[in-house]
Amino acid sequence: MKFERGDTVRVMGNQADPTATSEYEIVASYQGKVGTVVEGGIQTATGRCIYVVEFTDHKQFPFAEEEIEASPPG
Repeated sequence: MKFERGDTVRVMGNQADPTATSEYEIVASYQGKVGTVVEGGIQTATGRCIYVVEFTDHKQFPFAEEEIEASPPG
């Protein structure tokens, strides 16, 4: 598992994939934003790893592991 609950991550976006759980529009609107992992390492039937990220507006969205990156504190 790449990320753990409480990790700060940045949404990279531009990973348009019809099989992804996250909607592309959501990824685009949160691209570059930083959030906190609230649930992590959910394996999908296709073997993808999904993380639920909560943003400062308290909205939570699922992102595939390849859609997010670790964000240094500060």
